[in-house]
Amino acid sequence: MERLKDNWETVHAADPETHICQSWGWFSIMRENFDYNWLLLAAKPDKAVDYVAFCPLKLVTRTNGRGEYSTVIKMAARGEYTGFLSHPDHRDGAIRAFASYLQGRKWSEIDLEYVRNSETSLRPFLGAFSKNRYLTGKYQLFINNNTINNNICPFVTLPGDWDTYLAEKMSANTRQKARRFLKKIDEGKELRIAHATGQTFEAGIETLIRLWEITWGEQKGKRLARIINSTHKMLTALFRANMLVLPILWNGETPVSAIALVKDEKRRRLHFQIGGRDEIFNNPPPGFTLHAHSIRWAIQNGYSAYDFMRGNEAYKYMFGCEEFQSWNLSVRHKTKIDPGSQLDDKSLGDVLDRAKKRSISGKYAHAESGYRQVLAANPRNARAHYLLGKLLARQGKLDE
Repeated sequence: MERLKDNWETVHAADPETHICQSWGWFSIMRENFDYNWLLLAAKPDKAVDYVAFCPLKLVTRTNGRGEYSTVIKMAARGEYTGFLSHPDHRDGAIRAFASYLQGRKWSEIDLEYVRNSETSLRPFLGAFSKNRYLTGKYQLFINNNTINNNICPFVTLPGDWDTYLAEKMSANTRQKARRFLKKIDEGKELRIAHATGQTFEAGIETLIRLWEITWGEQKGKRLARIINSTHKMLTALFRANMLVLPILWNGETPVSAIALVKDEKRRRLHFQIGGRDEIFNNPPPGFTLHAHSIRWAIQNGYSAYDFMRGNEAYKYMFGCEEFQSWNLSVRHKTKIDPGSQLDDKSLGDVLDRAKKRSISGKYAHAESGYRQVLAANPRNARAHYLLGKLLARQGKLDE
């Protein structure tokens, strides 16, 4: 994988549609910290030395109430955006090649979320799947009781100085608030904003996650612990790679809000990743104040854009946002396929692990279904034969 670095960065630099979540630095962090069932596709013209396109995917195992398993192909992402990374001269051919290759693997669904490529770039992918065999389409995801379109991504193009930004991007009322609130911060009496440093970033990340949990923890339910763990891991890795800015708003000795911003040094863009705040403190409004401070900081440090990432929440447009559209791509088989054709070979070990857990917990019918589905996909899978044999013996089905 390390041998791909120069090739990857060359393609990333040439691709006008790419973003920070497709950079080599971001991809390396994911590869080192997240145990995906990876499927990394790379394309190059015949006889060429270097690749001209990349597509990091992962295989996700799903199961239904009947104990039937299937492989879903998804983008391997830990950020807000995904997509096809390609040299513009080879984009259509490479994306068609990716689609053609995936048709030769086993899966029940291809579900690629938050693809930040132009609609023109997506046509070769969806168009490569025959309408006689597949159902294809684009869709959007809505959150917060269908009030927020999570595929709309607001961003602000930044001018060269703060006063120009205030005059051109904000309404008179919002401009006055930004000046008044930041003046309080600059005075540094009770209120101050401090950026996490090499000595304070671990405590800063803990503070951010704790403040985020105040607002969102209850909604996440059983997923909360997993989300906190992966967020902590990702933010820590980003900071150590010098890709993270972490400003914290303090009221005296109490942190009342924090946001994490990812730096794209090559494209000079700053990306809002996650934020949290004390819901009781509101003078000044902590989220607004931190974003205003961070936009001013971005301008002072030569950044050309401040990206609010996914979701068209109303507050983002107070800062003078434009927007672009990301897409979710869906491909499904038009007719029902047999169980063995729904499981990719790289997913079989995961299915056996899950089925074994069900057997241990006494869910024999579900476990047997999993073992037999693996054997339908690969009749010579020795582990599936062994586990199925143990299960049948336990049930007294000795002839079988």
